[in-house]
Amino acid sequence: MSRGAWALIPVKEGARAKSRLAGILTPRQRTDLQQAMLLDLLDELRASQLLSGIALCGPDPATATLAARSGHTFIHQPTGTDGLNAAVAFATRTLSSSGARIVAVLPADLPFLDSAELDIAIAAAALARVCAVVPDRHGTGTNGLVFPASTPPEFRFGPDSFRRHLDRPSDRRLPPRRALRLASLACDIDLPNDLEQLRDAVSGDSAHRARALVRALPRHNRAQGTKEEIVQ
Repeated sequence: MSRGAWALIPVKEGARAKSRLAGILTPRQRTDLQQAMLLDLLDELRASQLLSGIALCGPDPATATLAARSGHTFIHQPTGTDGLNAAVAFATRTLSSSGARIVAVLPADLPFLDSAELDIAIAAAALARVCAVVPDRHGTGTNGLVFPASTPPEFRFGPDSFRRHLDRPSDRRLPPRRALRLASLACDIDLPNDLEQLRDAVSGDSAHRARALVRALPRHNRAQGTKEEIVQ
């Protein structure tokens, strides 16, 4: 495993993917959407000038297969490791013990991420020895957490995680936290309105798989399709 900065992307099992879109997308559509966004994200991360590697973590063998095909590392989430925070903590320890110096935890649903902006966060964590906390566009969630691998923060993903990640650590040996607002990391895809933003995005190289998938779903058929699957 290469030393340097690593992106760490936790990936849910397909059946649990994008659960807040369950009212308008079928389970298969949600699984396909997660995979499309993840592949788009991996494409952009490969353009980073500062990343030494990319690791996916999770419990799903399908994620392991995708990582192998993409040439990336897979960290299996052990049985009994319950919840996102525990999974990220385990994967961070794995990367640190293998030589990683900086870890950038990113959600899998950042279709518009610009690798140059991620490099800004990596440089801040490396040069200033800080934990950079990148909020979502609402200023409540955390869409990026970049920190020295040897001194990881307490992971507090969940409701109001942006504020909670900025709380002063109880352990004074941990690096200070710094809010870092990066436009391309602000937009994640969780709610129906987010899907419409993705559908209406200007065409370009970023998010091309996810945009194509969403645009292939007729607006008036999406809710109907979900109802039919529930009946079955």
